[in-house]
Amino acid sequence: MPTALIFTLACILYLVPLAAQSEVYYVSSVSSQCNSYTSYNSKCHSISYYANKDVWSPNVTLIFLPGEHDLTTSFSTKGLEDIWLLGQNQFLVTPSKTHSFLRPVIRCHKMRWLTIKCSVLKVINLRELHLSEITGKSLNVSNIQSVMIHNSRFTHKKQSNTFSGVASLSIHSTHISGMSNGLYIDSGDLFCYVLLTDLIIANSSMNGITIKCHHNGFISLNQVTVKNSGSYGLYLQCKHSMGTNCSMSLSDILLAGCTLGSNILCYQEKCTGHINNITVFNTAKSVGLLIGCQQQCKIDINAMNIFNNSAGGFHLLSAFQSSFFIRNSIISQNGGVGIIANCYSVVFIDFSNVTISRNNDTGLYLGTFCIVGFFFNSSIISNNHSPTSGGGMWISNNCCNFCYV
Repeated sequence: MPTALIFTLACILYLVPLAAQSEVYYVSSVSSQCNSYTSYNSKCHSISYYANKDVWSPNVTLIFLPGEHDLTTSFSTKGLEDIWLLGQNQFLVTPSKTHSFLRPVIRCHKMRWLTIKCSVLKVINLRELHLSEITGKSLNVSNIQSVMIHNSRFTHKKQSNTFSGVASLSIHSTHISGMSNGLYIDSGDLFCYVLLTDLIIANSSMNGITIKCHHNGFISLNQVTVKNSGSYGLYLQCKHSMGTNCSMSLSDILLAGCTLGSNILCYQEKCTGHINNITVFNTAKSVGLLIGCQQQCKIDINAMNIFNNSAGGFHLLSAFQSSFFIRNSIISQNGGVGIIANCYSVVFIDFSNVTISRNNDTGLYLGTFCIVGFFFNSSIISNNHSPTSGGGMWISNNCCNFCYV
């Protein structure tokens, strides 16, 4: 028996206006459904019929009627400007006089993909959506449980790829260029799961990648490149919510030539992170990388290479009961301080095989309440400059009571 991928669409026909001058097509789960839509009878067919359709209007709305829609072949379109995928519910009254909705379901057998080439794709209130080979100007997705995008390309100067109210988002092998926001992701009130792999984002006029999680979440970025963003290259924020935690994994990250650097902010009660092989350089107006944690954070950083950033290299902010392990890293040739550590309560920072060299305004700045260790492998702080004193290391008066080597 073939496996099936299930899409569930919820009714939004009265909540969201259809695209202007959009050509409306009804998608029936059984042939008899079209009889109820006699005025659109010529535009009411099964999903298999539309899967084989070659000619489309530039602006298309597909309304899926209640029931189960079996997609046994790949669904492919091209040459569209706007396409909307909407679901229409059927209101039911049970014998017990309770009310319910029959929601349309798309069953994609043998993991078939929807392949769409368009300018703007708008998808609202689906349960799951898998897209492949998308070529368009932008993607606008909201209120969907799960979205997967593979091998796609987006480019438009005035548009943004936005994902709001999406619990699970996976994007693989995709190139985004010349947009306002390359990716803007906000999980809303849902669990936050974001997986970005083999991704290139270039020349965004605003942020390259923005990710905002409001509840428990897992964020994974692997082989991600962001170049020449007009604002932040990467802006990742886990907002505070009682009893929640956020886990992050960043690997093989390149951030180059952005106006502002990259901020990783965690305001939740617990935050864990693993950062491996991250390179940040040529940031125009800020430090290369800032990591801020409110409380109970544990961040492990390996192979961090931060250089040639105008206002400094690496800035660490933490408030309460957190620990940071920095290993096998080079912070060099930055216009400001190489590493700034501002600790507002007891925070442990361990350096192992870290080189801090040729930075202006001090190599390593240690603020109040930082507990600093240099364990396992020696680190090098050399040839840093300061306009007054403390070119190698500047230590706050209160920090020394807590520092040890």
